[in-house]
Amino acid sequence: MGNRQALFGFILNSAIFFGVCLLLTFNQFLSFMKKYTILLTLLLFVFALAIVWLSMRVNDLEQSAGQSDEPELHVLMSQMQTHLHKLSLATEASNLRLSEFYLHELEEVMEVITASDIEYEGNPVSMLTNEMLLPAFEELDQAVDQQDWPLARQRRSAAVQSCNSCHQATGFGEIVITDGVEVNPFNQEFGM
Repeated sequence: MGNRQALFGFILNSAIFFGVCLLLTFNQFLSFMKKYTILLTLLLFVFALAIVWLSMRVNDLEQSAGQSDEPELHVLMSQMQTHLHKLSLATEASNLRLSEFYLHELEEVMEVITASDIEYEGNPVSMLTNEMLLPAFEELDQAVDQQDWPLARQRRSAAVQSCNSCHQATGFGEIVITDGVEVNPFNQEFGM
């Protein structure tokens, strides 16, 4: 992509230069070329170098922007909280399909966290997610698969507690998650 941009820029600059020269009479053109050949050649060379440098700089910026696509922890945690609340409402309503859906969404977010090797203020969030949260949610998943709703609700509470234990372990104990089944702030029906 960068080489094409450099070539395009060189061609464009050349076309502009020769267009200006064609506007002059042929004699003026010859006289102009004789006097300023070195200067014009140098200017074209500088323009070509500038275009090549700019295209390389754009490529570097595009690559560095691609590397900074690391997910932000607060966004991932907000997604988990939303999915967990909806999962709580779905398990409370004994809704198998919604429970499975939100468990799957939670698992995807936890996979992103564990795969991203996230540390926050010196806390190994990815490792803690893998060690503290995943086992609790896997047990909840088993209970939902068996459609054992009393056990699923019990394991859901244990999964919520694993979130709070992780917050305590990282020094963010003021972040307390609840089952949240008393209030449904979502524009969604969770019953069957």
